[in-house]
Amino acid sequence: TTTTMDETFDRLGLSPIPTHLGGELVRRGYLEAGDLADLLALAFRTGQRLGDVVVARKMLSRDDLNRCLADLLGLPVIDLQTVVLDPHAAELIPEALARRFLVLAIRSTDEGVVLAMDDPTAQDHLAALAIACPFTLLPAFTVGGDLREAINLAYGLDEHLRVAISSLGTSIGTTETHMAAMAERTPIESPAGIIVDN
Repeated sequence: TTTTMDETFDRLGLSPIPTHLGGELVRRGYLEAGDLADLLALAFRTGQRLGDVVVARKMLSRDDLNRCLADLLGLPVIDLQTVVLDPHAAELIPEALARRFLVLAIRSTDEGVVLAMDDPTAQDHLAALAIACPFTLLPAFTVGGDLREAINLAYGLDEHLRVAISSLGTSIGTTETHMAAMAERTPIESPAGIIVDN
């Protein structure tokens, strides 16, 4: 059965980033209470989200922001350094959508498919995934690595990169040979430490 976008949002309780994010960042010691009004004004002026402003100003890391948001929204956190990917899970999300929305299916459970997402609060991304995928979506924030790298590991190199590498010719050696050798390693481990069981 296909989960509709309204059912997905209702079940997950998703809404725009909570207005109390600033207060939570102050409570956790990432921000001073006196700085919050200025940061909110800057976010409003620039059209950015508060979390993005705070990360850009190096007041906290993206990982710390994602952990805080996950706590506020009641969503899980997937550590890309330690997670073991189900090698068949990636097949559940069309590659084009995975790359477009920066989403990777980690594993299938009785409740649905756990998705590592760049932004699990992006309702337009969840809506498109809900239409394309006939299962319950279980979005999660990510920490500890580069989600693009994990997607490349799960799906292989994208077509543009394959063409660029093959155009380099024999200076690298036979591209297919290298790619096949990489695919035969068990377990597969990326530079970010993401492990995929074969």
